[in-house]
Amino acid sequence: MKSIKKHEADTRAASLWEAVREAGWGEAVRAAAISKAHLHPQMRVALAGVGAGELVEGLAGHVAQVIALEGQNEKAGDGKPELYDTLITNLYPFSENDALEAVRGLANKVKPGGRVVLTGVEAQVGVEAEAGTPGFARGEMETLLAQAGLVNRIVVRIELSGQETSLPGLFVAVGARRLAGVEEAVRENYGAIAQGEGTGCAPAGDGACCCGDDALISLDSVGGPAVGVEAIFATDYKPEDKATLPSQAAEFSLGCGNPTAFAALQPGEVVVDIGSGGGLDALIAARQVGPLGKVIGVDMTPAMLERARSAAEAAGFGNVEFRQGQADKLPVESGSVDVIISNCVINLTADKGAVFQEAWRVLRPGGRLEVSDIVTDMAFLPDMLRAGQAWSSCVTGALPEEEYVDLIRQAGFSQVTVRRSEAALTGGVKVYSVQVSGRK
Repeated sequence: MKSIKKHEADTRAASLWEAVREAGWGEAVRAAAISKAHLHPQMRVALAGVGAGELVEGLAGHVAQVIALEGQNEKAGDGKPELYDTLITNLYPFSENDALEAVRGLANKVKPGGRVVLTGVEAQVGVEAEAGTPGFARGEMETLLAQAGLVNRIVVRIELSGQETSLPGLFVAVGARRLAGVEEAVRENYGAIAQGEGTGCAPAGDGACCCGDDALISLDSVGGPAVGVEAIFATDYKPEDKATLPSQAAEFSLGCGNPTAFAALQPGEVVVDIGSGGGLDALIAARQVGPLGKVIGVDMTPAMLERARSAAEAAGFGNVEFRQGQADKLPVESGSVDVIISNCVINLTADKGAVFQEAWRVLRPGGRLEVSDIVTDMAFLPDMLRAGQAWSSCVTGALPEEEYVDLIRQAGFSQVTVRRSEAALTGGVKVYSVQVSGRK
């Protein structure tokens, strides 16, 4: 990125936007930004950068309120900085070496769980000076988002068509402000469930649940009464899947699907189960890969690990082990695994992108990803994400399906396919389970 002063950055960004419009790309840039924002109709969205007026027009009807920022530090009624559900920037004019500081400043304008969406210029040799604005390599932009503390980062090229031009390529980058306390809430909840103090995958003492054999979902609306409908997400286990397994595993399913049903596991393969819970899927996988294969279950909850190890010992399987660890920091050697499975767990993590990157790291070339999980048709409002119970019930941690798949592809997976269940409406958002496959 070229070092320039603030007023020069403003001028050059405005000039570039004029060139983008003249090339007929303005609509494509606006559409890409809005698409990757995954908006909810009740959101308050802030806009920054050049061409904000045109973005306002494009957002009309999509959200409750649009606020165009002009560099002022908006204040709420209590004097604190105003926070928005989503912030969209268009060719934001970074000056001198302030890129990281600027991205952090943008991130601090959204609520925890809210998204920052930036459109920008791809840095290309010999093009930056001609275009007259600083550019970023997509990898460089992803690093900036990470350093600014944003999670679920996606940086993709905007597909452009039209007349021949010397303009550089453009990208759209997305990151979400990390929500504090998620991991602790999930660990506490699942520890209670493992000890028999909770029901299904719902918070301890709550009868609502999003996954499992008798699954219900519910969610309190922001500042209002409980909303949602009862829905059952069948886990698709067949009687023979659980046959001969000890009851502490066979009768303890917290999933929203059956990842082993599509994994086509072969004798001798090495399998990692992310978020192995009580061990059901790991034991099914251990039986399928046989004595020459191996299954490693990874879970962060000691009580779950104890339960899974007890089940494995009762089953007499010597080809399965359970390790304590995080989904985004797997205690597994790089390039040592044939298949990754996971069942209704990745939605519980704060940074899904980091989980998929870890899956990519530990898989061998040609390795397979097979996950069952919960996704949505649009984003939840950030205010809905604050309740640790709703998150640990595998509801509000769910991402829009398109974003979930984008993160898998961003990690490097190809041949990504999705199988969907029926959806249920909760908090105005469609929530449903999917089986997602990918290959390294």
